[in-house]
Amino acid sequence: MDFYCQLLFSHNRTSHLSEEQQAFLAKAAHDDIIAVAAEQNRLLPPRDQLMLCGNEPYFIKPMPIEAVESGLAGDEEKYLFNLWHENKGVIQNDDRLTKLSSKFILTLPEADAGKVPELTFAGRDSTFRRMFPAAIANNRPVVDVLPEKYVAAATDAYHMAIAGEPSFDIQRTGPLLGPKVPNITQQRLVLKFKSSSGFERVFSLIRVLQIHEASDRVGSTALNLEN
Repeated sequence: MDFYCQLLFSHNRTSHLSEEQQAFLAKAAHDDIIAVAAEQNRLLPPRDQLMLCGNEPYFIKPMPIEAVESGLAGDEEKYLFNLWHENKGVIQNDDRLTKLSSKFILTLPEADAGKVPELTFAGRDSTFRRMFPAAIANNRPVVDVLPEKYVAAATDAYHMAIAGEPSFDIQRTGPLLGPKVPNITQQRLVLKFKSSSGFERVFSLIRVLQIHEASDRVGSTALNLEN
């Protein structure tokens, strides 16, 4: 960020930028920062904290919500977070939200400790529906297709959202979902919204960062990147 600030504004004091300048900086830096971070394993937890399925690593790593606020997580994520923050979690319908809704995954706003909430909606363009079709067969919740360790880590974001806190993380799925599902690195933003009448749902917005080779290990290159 300091490098991009110097390049664009001839100084490296990002805190001195206006809101408009910060948004411009985040947009300019986003693709390179994600690509470099992934290539150099900055998104990965230490090797001794990786969970394994066979010999393949998987993880869920919480990330600072500031990455979403600044736009580094992407414009859609920043828009959704700002909508949630500015309206105190009350959903406000507009054209952009309607267009984005096809990428959402929605769950009930409650779950037992250590459990994933029941899935109620997976948009036609959601990463979840495209990558994990078995996870929504007969409207089954995620917990039915993920191993215990992974579920234990994945539930934290939902329970944070249920409690009213935003959650943002980076995930590596490894081979957990079987040979027909790619090994991917993805980012996930989880927020609880309610209607003006008090109807609540937990929203997840997931973006694929990398699709890896099947025999991939930590640090290998990705087959492609998805915006």
